[in-house]
Order: sequence, then structure tokens, then C-alpha cells
Amino acid sequence: MELVSVFLDLKHFLGSCTAGVRRQLRCALLVSVTWIALSVSAAAEQSLNRVMVVVNEGVITEADLNREVALAEMELRSAGRPVPVRDVLLPGLLEELIVDALLLGVATRLSIVVSNQELAYALMTIAQQNRLSLTQLRATITDTGVAFEDYESDLRK
Repeated sequence: MELVSVFLDLKHFLGSCTAGVRRQLRCALLVSVTWIALSVSAAAEQSLNRVMVVVNEGVITEADLNREVALAEMELRSAGRPVPVRDVLLPGLLEELIVDALLLGVATRLSIVVSNQELAYALMTIAQQNRLSLTQLRATITDTGVAFEDYESDLRK
């Protein structure tokens, strides 16, 4: 009902304006409607980051699950193992994310954190096991489509 009153007020306002002002207002209105339509169209094309699961006070989003899928696919490829279809990977990885969230909650309550030095040591160990330098390890990870920061974050868990 409120929208109807807005349109009636607008109609009354336009009726009291001169022809030149009405033309300018129509032009401005057309530009505004076009801009809104383009904005809505662009927003519709972006995927939503849906909440998949609520764990305690946190959430696991679709983006979290997609990152985990990319990491798992990279690890399987680097191990020379076949990569199963996405639908086969999703349930196990979602369960893994839930368990990780629960364990991270416990670690947080116990004030357990991974230091930067421990992370650097883990990265160096992984690089050595794969006969790579740290630079080569970083390049290998990013070449598979996984952001190195996501890899580090996963490693901290």
C-alpha cells in the first residue's frame, strides 16, 4: 500500500511541474531504472556464498567447501591418484570441515595456536619431502589453482 502512495505522490508532483522539468525528470528516472536493472543483473550473476552448516558459533559456507575441494583435488593429483567426481568428494569434505571447526573451537578454548615459525617449518618439510624449494612449492600450489594463502590456512588447521 505504501508503494501506491509513493506513485500517487510522484504523479501529483509531476503534474505540478513544467514540461521541461518533466522531460528532465523522466530522463533521470530512465537512467536510474536502467542503472538499477544493470546492478540487479550483475548481482544475479555472482554466486551467493550460501551457509552450508552451522557449527557452534561459526558457519561453513559454500566458498569454504569449494576451497576444500580445490585443495583435495590438488593433493590427489600431486600424489598421482585419480580425482573422483565432485559429488563423491563433497560429503566427506563437508564432514572434514565440520570436524575441523569443532577441533578448532576446542583449540581456541585451550589457547592452542600454530605459530608462524611452526607453519614455516611445516612448509619447509613439505617442500623437502617433494624435493622442491619453497618458491617451487608455492608455484606448484598456485599452478593447480589453489591460492597459497588457502593452502597455508589449511595447513595451520
